[in-house]
Amino acid sequence: MSKNKKIITIVLLIIISIVLFFIFSYLLKEPNEDYNNENIIGNSYLANDNSYLVLNKDKTFYWYKDKDNKEEYYYGVYTVYRGENAIKFITSDLAIYDISEKEQRDAINNSSIPNAIDHYYLINLNNEKSFINGKEEKMFKETRYYGFATEDYKELDFVNMDANNYAIFILE
Repeated sequence: MSKNKKIITIVLLIIISIVLFFIFSYLLKEPNEDYNNENIIGNSYLANDNSYLVLNKDKTFYWYKDKDNKEEYYYGVYTVYRGENAIKFITSDLAIYDISEKEQRDAINNSSIPNAIDHYYLINLNNEKSFINGKEEKMFKETRYYGFATEDYKELDFVNMDANNYAIFILE
């Protein structure tokens, strides 16, 4: 084999290796929290059961059992996933809930919200402590909600993944 053919072969192998590396990196990439959530982060929401969820900008949250009683609450940190990241996270990391990608895409495609994919969310609340009946307790419980924000982001129509019940959160 001539010297030029060897060089061309080596260059082609390097290019193919680089392309394969990027393809596999993309395919194996874990979904990341979506930091483009300024419409949700830093807001407070009144739920349909009169509980009150405060999503602080520093990614901590308070969930009060009753909006008028700030002495009983759950506290922790939260993450928000939007659009494709929410779909990937629910399908892969939360596979135990058995919510398929097809089910999620069908819900998105059947939504009346324009650009529904951009309004599709998963909020993961990592409860670290509770303060109930005057007693503080450490806890390690995750509560997950998924669903849609309305077009104006004034309402979150979600499903609690653990309780499998519907929850409406109204922006305060």
